[in-house]
Amino acid sequence: MLKYLFCILPEFAFSYSLYLVNENNDKLDCTTAQKAYDTGDITYCKQNPLSWDVAGMGVWFMFWESFVYYGLVMLFESCQQGCEACYHRRAANQQDEPYEIDDDLLAEAKRVEEGKAAQDMVLVEDLRKVYPGRGNVGPKVAVKSLTFGVPSGEVFGFLGINGAGKTTCLSILSGEIPATSGHAALAGLDMHSQRQAINQLMGYCPQFDALLSHLTGREHLEMYCRIKGLREDTIPLVVEDTIDKMDLREHCDREAGGYSGGNKRKLSVAIALVGNPKIVFLDEPSTGMDPEARRFMWDVIASTMHGRSVILTTHSMEEAEALSNRIGIMVGGRLRCLGTGQHLKSRFGAGYTLEVRIPIHRTADARAFVESTFPGSVCAEQHGGQLRYDIPRSTLQLGEMFDKMEGARSTLEIQDYALSQTTLEKIFLKFAAEQEEEIGGAPGLAAAPPPPPATEPVPNMQMGDEAILSSPRVLAL
Repeated sequence: MLKYLFCILPEFAFSYSLYLVNENNDKLDCTTAQKAYDTGDITYCKQNPLSWDVAGMGVWFMFWESFVYYGLVMLFESCQQGCEACYHRRAANQQDEPYEIDDDLLAEAKRVEEGKAAQDMVLVEDLRKVYPGRGNVGPKVAVKSLTFGVPSGEVFGFLGINGAGKTTCLSILSGEIPATSGHAALAGLDMHSQRQAINQLMGYCPQFDALLSHLTGREHLEMYCRIKGLREDTIPLVVEDTIDKMDLREHCDREAGGYSGGNKRKLSVAIALVGNPKIVFLDEPSTGMDPEARRFMWDVIASTMHGRSVILTTHSMEEAEALSNRIGIMVGGRLRCLGTGQHLKSRFGAGYTLEVRIPIHRTADARAFVESTFPGSVCAEQHGGQLRYDIPRSTLQLGEMFDKMEGARSTLEIQDYALSQTTLEKIFLKFAAEQEEEIGGAPGLAAAPPPPPATEPVPNMQMGDEAILSSPRVLAL
């Protein structure tokens, strides 16, 4: 009876049938070797492989199990989708704590609501994603009321620390995970009901390389050309052109599992660009690349993005400024600011940054000069004879500031100095320090305490001791 019980498992039914077929083949044919069997029992003779006592029983079980288990899978998936829909409805009703919305984001939301962004290639409205809690951990709101549009021909840069919600947003738009609530239209097609048509117009480079280690780069490109429906006679031309464009000629016939991290990213970007899609999502495309390869990747992206909409996530401020027409900084699942790089610098920047390099024995004179000449300036860093000051924008005009520094260059023995606008990186760090996970202590991103007031040198100190004692490392100790 156990064999009937175990045949409920298709693996047992299949393997047991093979065992019985093999055992049956070792028997003699009863019609030609009847004298070898004195008993005349048919079970000692070779039978038809599909008879019940050989493979027939296993085939019969597997035939009916194919319908039963398929029905169970469909039932479980329906229940899972129902549970997810129920959870998403509950999660959508959860109210977030009130927070302030930037004027630029309000203007973008108004543009979307009034229909002025209807022709945008990517249109996102009130997108929200909530991950269920586990154990003692409550639900995680990964994306909060995200609303923006990306017109054709624009590269939209997503900035944010790990966990800000960038990859989750791209995963929702690419169809990898469902949204809890909200709506999105890609190339005028609904994200939920027209996913198949959207996939034909979209290219996606995920954060983690989705490559098959035993296929070569050329084979990857040929496979994705066929998946995207390119005509067979055009595939060789498209593949060769993509290989040359991404500088993969030297590695295209090697297995992708042996590629370096930079070449894997190149191949992933090449796959995203196959078929000339109208919409491209690039999730940290230059991660793991050396500076030369990164610059090459920027050139490729900049030269191939005309006439299509691109959403780019990156941790490189330089990359965002070089490639993006507009930049959005995500903090804790929501956009905190939106605009061009220069707009963000002008609006959220603290003013100007002054970097001065002087002999160590003149640091006290230099500090006194800067703080008296530029009221409101704050010494952000001091390392030996190198000083960095943050100067408010309202102090002086940039030309007047250069004139003051040039006038004191000889008297203070200034070796060199630089005046610049607040960088995008500082603005990014300012917003990133406000993320929930960062409050209270992630190194490097939480708001740093103000520097201690300058003190007079301790008597009998040797030259340079004052700078050493006031260095950030010694103060931290």
